[in-house]
Amino acid sequence: MVPQSAESEIGYRGATCWQTDRGYVPSANAGDPEFGNWAWQWRCYGGGDGNDPFYRIYAYHSAVDVQSVVAALPPSSVTTDVNHGREYTNHQYTDNGNKIITTFSGDAQRATFLMFTDGYGTPGEVMNWWREAPLN
Repeated sequence: MVPQSAESEIGYRGATCWQTDRGYVPSANAGDPEFGNWAWQWRCYGGGDGNDPFYRIYAYHSAVDVQSVVAALPPSSVTTDVNHGREYTNHQYTDNGNKIITTFSGDAQRATFLMFTDGYGTPGEVMNWWREAPLN
């Protein structure tokens, strides 16, 4: 999903990515949740010739930090979805785009990560992109 090295800027399907720490204060986009006390993030956009949703991978200090973000989400549809044979928990809602917040709670090594996907296609189109993404 993200570049193979810190020096690269090319992510999934040619997305432009950059990484940042807490010193970066992003402007809030309409409909974005509050991401809490994240420690690091990759921000990616423009994949698939600019037609893919943009996505961010957030790293937190603890799984408790991730759960506090999930607890504060706007009303959403919580689903268990399969990506390349593995199950993930998704929180989906529509507010200025179709949002998917993916948690990796079933994987102790990735329980401190959260993935945020935001796309302007239909909910089904954004979910189809998610299902094809290399989350493993």
